[in-house]
Amino acid sequence: QIERDIKNYLYAVNFDEGETVKCEYTNDIIDIGDDFFKNIEALFLGTTSTLKERKSFRQDIQTEYITQTLAQEINIRGKKIEQTKLFEKLLNKYNKNLKENALALYNDNDNFRRAILDYNSQDFKKYDHRLKSDVNRMINNLVKNFQYTEEGALQVCLYVLDNELVKKY
Repeated sequence: QIERDIKNYLYAVNFDEGETVKCEYTNDIIDIGDDFFKNIEALFLGTTSTLKERKSFRQDIQTEYITQTLAQEINIRGKKIEQTKLFEKLLNKYNKNLKENALALYNDNDNFRRAILDYNSQDFKKYDHRLKSDVNRMINNLVKNFQYTEEGALQVCLYVLDNELVKKY
């Protein structure tokens, strides 16, 4: 999942917000927008990163992707995207922040809370693929690994978010 997220991100930085594209690396359909970028950039930069910091980071990544990764490593040296320096750099950042902030990403994310509330309803379909995938994975993990019912797992998620337990622990 991590490698897929990075591939999607590297592809997405080259498009304008509001576009829907098919990633050449994963074949995933990506809705280019702030929700997509905010969630993944929080894993690279931390959950307290500002919009300005995220946009600056995104611009730097796009520049490096075009001038180094795509132009030299992929087109000239024939490397696969996951063999490039930029991919490795983002993977290291992602892993470091994921370990430090496993749930913090969602603590202040109103869309995440709404997606949990809308789980198993028609409204759940309106959320971007990544958010739906994250909610599904969390609920399924609670059901499978901790024997919660689906409803119980949803309630636990809401309790953790509403009581800001991520910040406390």
